[in-house]
Amino acid sequence: MEEKRPLNTLTATLDGVSYTLRGDAPLPQMQQTVDAVQRKLIAIRRAAPHYSGQRVAMLAALQLAEELVQLQEEYLEMLEAADLGR
Repeated sequence: MEEKRPLNTLTATLDGVSYTLRGDAPLPQMQQTVDAVQRKLIAIRRAAPHYSGQRVAMLAALQLAEELVQLQEEYLEMLEAADLGR
């Protein structure tokens, strides 16, 4: 039977709200994730200070998801290119 590892816990503040995050990722990676989200929130707030917190959060999520999709597509293209070189 596989032994369960304890989850890492990180308390972070995003857009003025405190969150307790738990996960398998190493703490530095969890902090990098929080920092990336916070940078998006700050950039959107600066560009549109009249937006509600909910709208800012949704736009940040959409922008981060768009970056993820783009990186996934680039990764697949790299894999395909590597296969062609064999």
